[in-house]
Amino acid sequence: MTSISLREYLSIKRDADGLIVVDRQRLIDIREKFNEIYEDRDRLDDDLREEYVQKLIEQLELVEDEFCRVCLNRCVSESSDESAEFNVRDEVENNGTILNLIPTTDRIQSSPSSNSIISQQYEQIDKIICIIHQKSIKVEVNNFLKEFLFQQIDQSLVM
Repeated sequence: MTSISLREYLSIKRDADGLIVVDRQRLIDIREKFNEIYEDRDRLDDDLREEYVQKLIEQLELVEDEFCRVCLNRCVSESSDESAEFNVRDEVENNGTILNLIPTTDRIQSSPSSNSIISQQYEQIDKIICIIHQKSIKVEVNNFLKEFLFQQIDQSLVM
């Protein structure tokens, strides 16, 4: 039986901009498998959840290490796939050892044809969903969020 690291299983990489990317379908599969084996047990029972995370590690034949246990625990604890993905990326960013092992995808070399793509019109996006994870509970951070990030945009200024 050959084990695979969670980093490899989720194909965790950095994109050309340095952002952490995970295989979302694999992440969803992990959550579904966990729900199958966990059934209707108490989600608030940390010890029980850890026991079933251990079973999940064995079932998926993953290398059992601290990163894997923490990451899977955060992944299966969330109520949505988006939050689970955010937590996995957050855990990778907070784990310097894993972060250093992640390959960066190569940037595409600029060519004359790529310059024409830049000048093309882009479709307007009407709705954006953004999850903000606040690590610091300081007055300055709260003020920045309230006064800058969450301010209403003056529609007369929008093109």
